[in-house]
Amino acid sequence: MLTLSKAKDEYGFDAARAGLTAEEAADLASTFARFDTAGRGKLNSGDLYDLARALGIALSVEDSTAALKMLDADNNGSVEFSEFVDWYCGVVALECSPDGCDPAFTK
Repeated sequence: MLTLSKAKDEYGFDAARAGLTAEEAADLASTFARFDTAGRGKLNSGDLYDLARALGIALSVEDSTAALKMLDADNNGSVEFSEFVDWYCGVVALECSPDGCDPAFTK
């Protein structure tokens, strides 16, 4: 399971560089781990499908595959934590209200 400590140690993740507080980064690592069902430190298209469903977005299998290609900046076939953080900070955080984010990101 991905924790903030593991993200720092294994992936060189720096919350401050991403513009996140330690608490926000820990929540994000926890969310990533929730959808990284295989515990590999990567999300595949099936994991992204589950993430979208948790956010109330209906994706087809084809849409999930397209989302993977869009988020997979290094083109290795999966979304690593750093790519997930980039997506979150670039898209999801902009859609959060002052009262918080979607429940999928707070459980």
